[in-house]
Amino acid sequence: MEDETLLRCASGGAVRRILLALTLLATSAGARTFEVTAYGAKGDGRADDSAAIEKTIAAAAEAGGGVVLFPTGRYKARVVARTGVTLAGEGAYASFIEALPSDGKTASYAIFGKEVSGVTVRDLTVIADGAQVFWPAGIRFAASSGVRVTGVTVRDSTNGQGIVFDEAPGFGSDNSVTDSTVRDSEQGIVIDNENVRVSGNFVENCKYGISLEYATPHAAVVTGNIVDAKGREGSFGIVGSAADHAVISANNIRGAWIGIYLKEKSNRVSVTGNLVSGSFGHGIKLEDASSISVKDNLIEAAKGVGIGVERSPGSHVAGNRVTGAGRCGIRASADDAVVAGNSVSGYAKETCE
Repeated sequence: MEDETLLRCASGGAVRRILLALTLLATSAGARTFEVTAYGAKGDGRADDSAAIEKTIAAAAEAGGGVVLFPTGRYKARVVARTGVTLAGEGAYASFIEALPSDGKTASYAIFGKEVSGVTVRDLTVIADGAQVFWPAGIRFAASSGVRVTGVTVRDSTNGQGIVFDEAPGFGSDNSVTDSTVRDSEQGIVIDNENVRVSGNFVENCKYGISLEYATPHAAVVTGNIVDAKGREGSFGIVGSAADHAVISANNIRGAWIGIYLKEKSNRVSVTGNLVSGSFGHGIKLEDASSISVKDNLIEAAKGVGIGVERSPGSHVAGNRVTGAGRCGIRASADDAVVAGNSVSGYAKETCE
């Protein structure tokens, strides 16, 4: 009765999210567990365990959903997710899934799902294909909804992506990446879906730490993450390309060439309460964006410009504290941009054209 009342009071996307939450709750409460070793997986780091894992996932899906468990071990495989199935390890230091080497013709994924929903990936480490070919990813979900990635470590996607949600048009929303770690990738976490939450993650030594990209990164929430670029040349802590109605808040970004970079018609994004330190160029940069709110951020030790606003009309920069040793604290050359109430210290000039 309470569920029916809740659904009557909601509409549109809210109904979809409530139904998804109820489905996930029901699945987790009565889920059966299917161990991959019971279906022939070796977990010895040498054998190709793909077929055995596929059998395990199929059994869970045919049972109406369940938990596919990877006991302590190292599983070389390409894992294909299915709707309603959780992929779970026994901890990031115990259960490892290692991508098969690329064949040189197609991209390599350790875990992949397309047009699936109600999937959770948790408590394991993914080792991506580090080869310099094509565009590998540790975990990729295409056109999928209600996917939860939590407590996962992804590493060594040196020529590709750590965790990516993409192919959003018409399908692909309400996904999340939480309490996870991505290391040593070209792109750490990539969002090209609607209503995605990225929170509490640690992203290290990635050229693009967290990316809101291209088609529909609508209403993403990026909050409470630590992004350490380690001084990597040309790196960006958080970058948005055509990001729309996103929230970027309470993140700690350090050692990037540009800490937060919103560009290419990003629109109505809130950048609030972030700490950006040790940037080699801009702490925060807006370029070809519009109606961006940059408020109450702390920019420390940026060697270039603390906050830069270029061709970004309707943007509002207020209440920020900028300390550094570069050319100028704030540079605003955009029409109809409001810059007021900021504190700047340590720069040659407070503002510059």
